Amino acid sequence: MSNNKITGRIPSDLGNAAKFCVIDLSKNLMVGEIPKELGKLKLLFNLKLNNNSLSGKVPTELGMLSELKEVDLSTNNLSGPIPEQLEQCSKLLKLNLRNNRFRGNVPHQIGNLQSLENLDISENVLTGQLPLELGHLIRRFPPCQQSIL
Repeated sequence: MSNNKITGRIPSDLGNAAKFCVIDLSKNLMVGEIPKELGKLKLLFNLKLNNNSLSGKVPTELGMLSELKEVDLSTNNLSGPIPEQLEQCSKLLKLNLRNNRFRGNVPHQIGNLQSLENLDISENVLTGQLPLELGHLIRRFPPCQQSIL
């Protein structure tokens, strides 16, 4: 359903669609917060909500999605800290949080994502020092993909 003119909020009832593996609502006109109920989608491996007008914090419940391989929440109005709970998404290959309003420190837990190959947290309001754990990521990335920030 990407690249349309779908408006409104993401329905929280979407969290009851237990067999969903992919949600792609990117490049629409969606507003409001990401429903915490999406954390119930145990089979979800791809979540693309980029290029909308979503706001609020990323629900910590997304950390319960153990099959998640790709998360793209870029180009929204999301704020607050980057949730530490994303560390629990052990199969995560790609995490794109670019161009939002995330604040605070980069969570050191991101460096513990054993499968992560692509990380983009640019164009936010992040502060503090880069966690040493990010060095673990650089050693795991293929040589052509060592740009992580």
